[in-house]
This record gives sequence, structure tokens and C-alpha cells, in this order.
Amino acid sequence: MELSEVKQYLRLESSYVAEDTELENLISAAEKYIRDVTGKGLTDENKVFDLAVKTLIAHWYENRNAVSDKSAVNLPFTLDCLIKVLALCSDYQ
Repeated sequence: MELSEVKQYLRLESSYVAEDTELENLISAAEKYIRDVTGKGLTDENKVFDLAVKTLIAHWYENRNAVSDKSAVNLPFTLDCLIKVLALCSDYQ
């Protein structure tokens, strides 16, 4: 997944090198996480995989502080649903 695609999804306009590096790390980690949890990989036309990766990146990005008033323990409902679809549906490889 491209950095520009993630920045657009997160509605970020900044060009800070440190932030871009962190986002690139989140992209790699999120793609690996989704592959490991679902057993499915990235394909050219897998919009559900892409959305799951973007949603996970957004969750991690918004909850990146060690201490937060939000509950960062549970994955958002949307992401949980996307992961289940990817894992259980034979349409995805």
C-alpha cells in the first residue's frame, strides 16, 4: 500500500519525514498483521484487505500514545468485521 493512499485516508497533509517513516512502519505492520490473522494475502483487487489495513493503521495512529483516555485494547467493530470476512470468505486468497 502506498504512503500517499494512507495519508489521504487519514486526512494528513503534512510532509514530515519522521511522520512518513512512522506511517510506512505502520503500513508494513498492518499488512503483516492482517495476513497473519487471516491467512490471506494482498492481491491486486482486494479492496476488503486494503480497507482492513487502512482501518488498522488509523486505529494504531490515533492510539499511539502509551496512555490515552480512549480504550485502545479492543479493535474497532469495523475492523473486526473486515478481518472475519477476509478470514472466512473463500473469495480472498
